[in-house]
Amino acid sequence: MTRIETLTGTASIWSLAGLEMFNGAAGAFFQPAVNGLMPQLVPPGPMLVPANALLQIANNAVAIIGSGLAGLVIAVSCPGVVLAWDGVTFLLSAAVFLTLRLPPAARQERRHFLADLVEGWSAFAGRRWLWVLTVLSMVTSAL
Repeated sequence: MTRIETLTGTASIWSLAGLEMFNGAAGAFFQPAVNGLMPQLVPPGPMLVPANALLQIANNAVAIIGSGLAGLVIAVSCPGVVLAWDGVTFLLSAAVFLTLRLPPAARQERRHFLADLVEGWSAFAGRRWLWVLTVLSMVTSAL
């Protein structure tokens, strides 16, 4: 409904906020799933690092080029066209993922959330460069 509203110029802030909540939730599921699929799609060994690098380059290129292209399309037409195109790309992505045939994954040992949290925090805190960049990112994002 929101995409149609933006095409007709009648979108409200609440419908756009709802659409962005859906977009954020979809991204929260999609990105970890894609990262988890990479070891199943590429054989373990020396090809995994370049495959992950290529995935990250593609993600960054789409984020940079896509934003500029969206701005040009909005300048020439309307925001609804960009949102409609975004919906089409979501559907195409889902169709491509449905065609994947993956080998069955081995079950991993279940761990407790707090044990994972402690392990992750100690790994984060032990890398000075990582927490320095995180603090810098927090400060620049707040400005």
